[in-house]
Amino acid sequence: MGPQALRVNVGAKVQIFFGVGGPNITSSFHMIGEIFDTVYPEGASEAQHHLQTTLVPSGGAATLELTFQVPGTYMLVHHSLSHVVKGAVGAVVVEGSEAPDIYGKLPGMECWCCGERPGWWIAVLLEASSIAKELAAIDGKASPYGVNF
Repeated sequence: MGPQALRVNVGAKVQIFFGVGGPNITSSFHMIGEIFDTVYPEGASEAQHHLQTTLVPSGGAATLELTFQVPGTYMLVHHSLSHVVKGAVGAVVVEGSEAPDIYGKLPGMECWCCGERPGWWIAVLLEASSIAKELAAIDGKASPYGVNF
């Protein structure tokens, strides 16, 4: 993340080639806050459309296309969210004009990873984190990272 994040403008069509080196882990590849317009799994010539998550097998790859309509920081994860704290996360920073009719922001909240005022998806994670911390304080089973997924 930070200076290594991919930076694009609102309206840009982005193509991502994502591969899993394996040998034993698959990936449920997902971009938090966005839907893939087109996915070509395993080099297939027949595309799938409008997917939020795609399974990429060990040793496999997929080509994904999407167009960003709203500015913000979008996180690339593989849905084993415990791996995020180990560094298995990427970011796409989208810059441009706000589009509140598509995707509004919640007032008064800041993202833990980028300091921006997030969309609803980060608010849900922040709320889940807050609840997890409160529950951990009650039963004494706190995550070493302060967040339990």
